[in-house]
Amino acid sequence: MTRFLGLRYAAAPVGNLRWRAPQPPPSSSSVIKADAQPKTCGQGSRGNNPIVPSWAQGRQHAARAPIEDWSEDCLFLNVYAPGELQPGAHLPVLVWIHGGGYMRGDVASYDGIDLMRQAEGGLVVVEIQYRLGVFGFLAGHEMQADGTANAGLLDQDFALKWVREHIAKFGGNPSDVTVWGESAGAGSVLQHLIANDGRTTPPLFKKAIATSTFLPPQYAYDDDIPEGIYNEVLAQTGCSAAHDHLRCLRSADANLLLAVNYDMSDEAFYGTFLFVPVVDGSFVRERPSQALSQGKLNARELLALGITFEGLNFVDPARPEPDSAAYIRKIFPKMSTADARRGAEVYRDVGDATERAVAIMGESIFICPGYALMGAFDAPYKGSLAVPPGRHGQDMPYFFPSRNPSSSERFDNAVFQRAFVGSVFDFARTGDPNQQYAAGLEDIKPTWPTWSPSAPTEMLFNRTGDEPDVRTIRTQSDVQERCKFWESVSEVAGQ
Repeated sequence: MTRFLGLRYAAAPVGNLRWRAPQPPPSSSSVIKADAQPKTCGQGSRGNNPIVPSWAQGRQHAARAPIEDWSEDCLFLNVYAPGELQPGAHLPVLVWIHGGGYMRGDVASYDGIDLMRQAEGGLVVVEIQYRLGVFGFLAGHEMQADGTANAGLLDQDFALKWVREHIAKFGGNPSDVTVWGESAGAGSVLQHLIANDGRTTPPLFKKAIATSTFLPPQYAYDDDIPEGIYNEVLAQTGCSAAHDHLRCLRSADANLLLAVNYDMSDEAFYGTFLFVPVVDGSFVRERPSQALSQGKLNARELLALGITFEGLNFVDPARPEPDSAAYIRKIFPKMSTADARRGAEVYRDVGDATERAVAIMGESIFICPGYALMGAFDAPYKGSLAVPPGRHGQDMPYFFPSRNPSSSERFDNAVFQRAFVGSVFDFARTGDPNQQYAAGLEDIKPTWPTWSPSAPTEMLFNRTGDEPDVRTIRTQSDVQERCKFWESVSEVAGQ
């Protein structure tokens, strides 16, 4: 295979370009070295406060922010092509958007060589970096007036436009692009599906793969919560008293912003993420649930994958919350007490306090948004990974084995691996996970039907002892009922 690492797709978003839409890079006739991974964008943390959301208390802790090999100048992508470079080969293109809660992640952590080896040819793979945390998702009315509140999403959009313009030079077909993301990467896929009211022109992709779709509260850019976060950033950077707040922020030292980014995000409620997309009125014009209910989509083919216990990684087992209504309001602070109590009643019979919290977090933020996304499509495919323990992110070692080669949670079985991983590549090539690319390979999957609300059939990927257990199942009726609750409160939940 041939790989091109660290290709610049946008100008460095520094100085006056900080918090602005991405701009074209300077033109150059020089030969570009593309043999090293780019520096990571500024990283943050998930919330670790076990009691209440208290990001405004982080000012005293700014000195503990991690020192990392990072740069604001991080808008780069990697391209992987099979064999020798063949411009004009018109191969399908798979664009990977990493997860990390819109706070962490980079392309170096997801080796595209892993994808290329398992795909066995027939694809061009692109992996993109985008601004994260305070650098990518700081909102507020001042930001929207003289910048952009969704800079990280616009970076991704700009990278997709780069793919459309240049991928043919690498053997890819710009008219056959699949966008694929996991967690916040899948949440990003959702945002691109509904961007511009589903009328992005020209189209930037044809198919979408969403793995563990992440949809935290997504408020309007000038809602009091984004405004409060913006004001706290001003306070922690010493810009509150400045005549021009944004000018002060744009001149602030990047390492100070990184410290503020880490500290404020760390002080958020346990398992939540502070800097996330907003409804900006231009790129994202309405709440995702609104857009999906109206079928405003930029693609018509979808493969959705999920994991049994998505919330497991985001609940503090040392401090289980016995009051489910109070727990719901910590995740969704704009929800009324009455609605939160109604939600608690829905989860009354789900295990103990910890198990209820896992179900509430997992279903409200990942699982039910995934079903809402599928409901907007005519014939999506749904797959579920249930290999124990079934935690969020457990699927990544299958696709990127070099990332965690000794993972004890990966079922190390060749035919299972082919059935699970191969389905993604087959869908990227053909739009159908049943269409096997490499003839003669053993595929233990039965025929994979499409999913619909009236016939909610999923492909289960599990194990029984040392043997694969791959079969079709119906979506659990109790999960469907609980998702109806989250649909009914989507407006106050900000989804």
